[in-house]
Amino acid sequence: MGEGQRPETVAAEESPPPDPEITLRQISAWSLATLAATAVGFVLYAAREVMLPVVAAFVVGVMLGPAARRLEVLRVPRALAALLLVASLTLIIALVILLILPRVSELTSGLPGIVASLKEKLHVLDGLLPAWRRLTSMIGEPPSSDAIAIPLPGISWVPSTISVLLPPITEFLFFLVVLLLFISEWPDLRRGLVMTFASRDSRLTVLKILNEIESGLANYLLIVTLINLTVGALTGVICALTGMPNAVGFGALAATLNFIPIVGPIAMFVILLVV
Repeated sequence: MGEGQRPETVAAEESPPPDPEITLRQISAWSLATLAATAVGFVLYAAREVMLPVVAAFVVGVMLGPAARRLEVLRVPRALAALLLVASLTLIIALVILLILPRVSELTSGLPGIVASLKEKLHVLDGLLPAWRRLTSMIGEPPSSDAIAIPLPGISWVPSTISVLLPPITEFLFFLVVLLLFISEWPDLRRGLVMTFASRDSRLTVLKILNEIESGLANYLLIVTLINLTVGALTGVICALTGMPNAVGFGALAATLNFIPIVGPIAMFVILLVV
C-alpha cells in the first residue's frame, strides 16, 4: 500500500465488479413482478362487478362467523344459522330503507315548493340585476329582459334512475347469495386452509391468526354499529327537538350514512342543512 492511498480506496479498487447476469436477473424479476401486478389490477378492475360482492361477502361473513358459531353451540344447524343471519341482515337493511324512503319521497314531492321558496328568498338580490344589465350594456352585450327560469323536475328521470339502480340491486342480491354460501361453508374452508400446512406448529399459527382476524373484525363491527346507532339516535332526538319532520327517518339515514367514512357524515350534514 502506498503512503498516499487510503484503506477505503484500496478496498474499493479490490472489490470485484457486479456480475452482469445477476443484474439482468434482478431487472427481469422486477419487470415480471410489475407486469403481474398490472395484470392483476386490470383483472380486478374488469371484474369489479363480481369481485366487489365476493370480497364484501367474505369480510361480512368473517365478521358474522362468531355469531354463527354461537348459534351452533345452541344446537342450530350451520345452514340454518347462515340463513338466519343473512335474513336478519336483509331485514335490517330493508327496515332502514323503509325508514329513509318516506323522507326522500317527501323531499322529492316538495321540490317545486322548495324551488318557489328559494325564488322568494332570492328576491333580496333583485337590486343586483339592474346593475348587471347596465354592466352588460356598457360592454356591448344587449340586455335581456327575460326572467331567469328555474326548471321544475319532471318524470323523465325515472328510466335513467331505474337503469342506475338496477346494477346495485343485482350486485346486492349476488352479495346475499355469496354471503349465505360463505357462512355455510366457512368451517370447511377454514379447516382446509389450516390443513394445507404440513407441520403442527404452522397449523396452530394459522388457526390462531384466523381466530384473531374473526375476533377483531367482529369487535370492529360491533363497536362501529354501536357508534353509528348512537349518532342516529342523537340525530333523531335533535331533529325532533327542532321540529323537523320525520325525525326517525333522519336518524336512520344518519346511522346508515355514518358507515361510509368521511363522505357519509358530510352528505348527512348537507342534507340536514338543506332541509
